[in-house]
Amino acid sequence: MPDAIKLLKQNGWQEHKRSYDLINPRCFIHSNGVILDLCGYGVEQKNGQTISGLWMSGVPFEWNRVTVYPRIDLVAKQTKFGSVWHPTQPETILQALYGQWQIKDVNFDTTICAKNLQGFSLLTQCFAYSRICVLWRHHRWVKLKPLVEQVRRFTPSDQLFVKLEKQLQMELQHETQ
Repeated sequence: MPDAIKLLKQNGWQEHKRSYDLINPRCFIHSNGVILDLCGYGVEQKNGQTISGLWMSGVPFEWNRVTVYPRIDLVAKQTKFGSVWHPTQPETILQALYGQWQIKDVNFDTTICAKNLQGFSLLTQCFAYSRICVLWRHHRWVKLKPLVEQVRRFTPSDQLFVKLEKQLQMELQHETQ
């Protein structure tokens, strides 16, 4: 990651919005307006799983949002810009993250609803609760529904979210009438 960041900066990229104070991924913007998320992957020493996610510095690792992937094998491909590493099976990465990735779902929230989340970490909860509050204030019921369902999946006995889900169902019914 440090080498990739150094190379990007040497080629006109600047860190964007302080990468939201994350150490992974890192967000960069080019002078032409293109934004790039540089996301690192690692292999857990204990079990050999490929992991990635949203990671913060200075907090216990288990607080971070961790996603798990099948083994990622890379192959060098020649492009007009030179040799680049490319996943041999990109579909397996998409499948792990999105599930049915071929079906467009404009309401899918990758941060909260990723199919390959390793638990419902503190950072994931913070993102979820923040987005739920914003969407609720803006009456974005359809976009809100999968987020509330995801929270309920991980915390089925949370009485606040039991009530929230019931109220959301009423709002959705009212909107379709």
